[in-house]
Amino acid sequence: MNILLLGSSGLIGAAVHTKLSATAHTVIAPTSTELDFQRPDTWAAWLQQADALVNCVGVMSANSDLMHAVQCAAPQALYQQAQSAGMGYVLQVSALGADAHAKTVFLRSKGLLDAWLLTSGLNVGIVRPSLVFAKTGRSSRLFVRMAKLPQLWLPDAGRMAVQPVALDDVATAVVTMLQNRHLGVVNAVGGEVLSLAAYLTLLRQHAWQQAPAHIHALPVSWAKCAAGVLQHVSSGLITPASIDMLLASKVVDMGDFARVLGRQPQTPAQFLQAAYS
Repeated sequence: MNILLLGSSGLIGAAVHTKLSATAHTVIAPTSTELDFQRPDTWAAWLQQADALVNCVGVMSANSDLMHAVQCAAPQALYQQAQSAGMGYVLQVSALGADAHAKTVFLRSKGLLDAWLLTSGLNVGIVRPSLVFAKTGRSSRLFVRMAKLPQLWLPDAGRMAVQPVALDDVATAVVTMLQNRHLGVVNAVGGEVLSLAAYLTLLRQHAWQQAPAHIHALPVSWAKCAAGVLQHVSSGLITPASIDMLLASKVVDMGDFARVLGRQPQTPAQFLQAAYS
């Protein structure tokens, strides 16, 4: 199978590329210059070479227009062109909590595209990763740096539930879904639900070998004010919207993800032990 992989330079895309390259499939991975989301005239030549398309492109930014363009408008037009070209299967890497009516632009743009795809007539699989851990990932490095602090001020004292997932599990699921032409939505979550505070404690234990930090409750309004300042130095990782996403996080069942993997997904303790042993 000839697979067109978009976003191969990103965290999830690079991991998927590595796994696909170890299979018998042919991977076609144009750069963002070669297949430019802002230039539809660059798409057709690549689409004509492929039997399936995997889209791992995503952006977390303070620029709302950019997020909507990259995560909704442009890929929808691309998928329409792929449909006209007779594309056999598409796999969209979305995000846990993606919803067409979500409060944040990041999740709303992902959700709008997901909703369109599911009614488009395309053979489509959608994987929605939770908070992805990879030792080299930008967001993971940010959490690891936070975990080193002996005193932490978190919204609601970090009591919100998270389901961190290992990058390797997400990439494995993408490849398996692609090979099986899995249809529908799969929530990619880790094997354990824990609070944000507990996750930071695990990160502190494994990455820094230090006892738990002292965690204090920070009013949400203060957290958003701080995020508004930090968004300019965090490349859009820390924003008022990211605070909203954490506060709105909901626990989802891991059953479908486990069935795709053929096993239980790794727990944070397991993937952190592997990363820092």
